[in-house]
Amino acid sequence: MKRKIKICGLKALDNVIEAHKHGAHWYGLIFYKKSPRNISLKDARFIVKNSPLNIKPVAVTVDSSLRQIENIVNTGVNTIQLHGNETIEYCNSLKANFGVTLIKSIGVKTVSDLKLVKSYNKFVDWLLFDSKGGYMPGGTGKSFRWEIVNSFRKEKKWILSGGLSISNIKEAIDITNAPALDVSSGVESKLGVKSKKLIKSFCNLVKDYNGE
Repeated sequence: MKRKIKICGLKALDNVIEAHKHGAHWYGLIFYKKSPRNISLKDARFIVKNSPLNIKPVAVTVDSSLRQIENIVNTGVNTIQLHGNETIEYCNSLKANFGVTLIKSIGVKTVSDLKLVKSYNKFVDWLLFDSKGGYMPGGTGKSFRWEIVNSFRKEKKWILSGGLSISNIKEAIDITNAPALDVSSGVESKLGVKSKKLIKSFCNLVKDYNGE
């Protein structure tokens, strides 16, 4: 299996280029003002315009208005990650109005949290499992018990997130056999600042595991 990699919370073009160079499939742009990785529409537009074509931008949003989503789509992003309490009706509105690819984040702490999977299965393109709780919707650097995601029937494409790093990525893959992996704080030298060295190391570890 060739696992897909998403490097999230990027704010600089050179980091996108680094992620692309080492095989990442997506890069995440965070549109959430409370996040230390928040990016402006202007900066996002510059990055999207100048990034290599075969690494895809993902806009990470938290309960954004339709107007805010429209502004984000106008930067050139057509994949939206929903990291808040977005409803099924909201998902349908985004599909109908903008024709975007949707990734819905599900916060996980116990098996019961996976009940939300059935609700969203038919209305989004990907599910993303992240650790539940903390002061932010995501990017907290905390993991959950990965065994939990093995207890649901994987009918939808899905991404493993939450506290992944070079120190635990192989264990996470061993336990979950995740088809896609999302890392943010695990490739940072300090809060909100990405490390090219860690991006390279993380991507190479995943690729080595894939046998590439």
